[in-house]
Amino acid sequence: AVSEFMKFLKVHKSKELKRGKIKEVDIPEEYPDVMDAVMEGRLVFDDNHHPTLKLKEPLKDDAETISEITFRNRIRPSERANVMSGLNIEKDLGKFTLRYLAFLTQRPIADLDRMHQDDYDTINQLSSVF
Repeated sequence: AVSEFMKFLKVHKSKELKRGKIKEVDIPEEYPDVMDAVMEGRLVFDDNHHPTLKLKEPLKDDAETISEITFRNRIRPSERANVMSGLNIEKDLGKFTLRYLAFLTQRPIADLDRMHQDDYDTINQLSSVF
């Protein structure tokens, strides 16, 4: 699980790895929910290092059932500015986090509320990489 996640980190956090800010031995402790999801086969990375998470409990409503989430693999500065728009980050950190996670998962904030806690925790940890 660690080696698979390391490939992903090498793409998205190469500077931090080179500078020693992220160490392979610390990954299981820093990303425990991500490691669990990888070991359970629920979190996979394609050849372009795009993560896809198979949800523990699919999200169902009248129109659709969502059983997996494919993440965006990057947030551009202009997109980050849009996510932050109208927020005072120091006071509205919770709102920013929800907007950020919704953007990366390409799902509405309401879906984050309905997710199994393990799925939400995995998404939250993985989003710190971007």
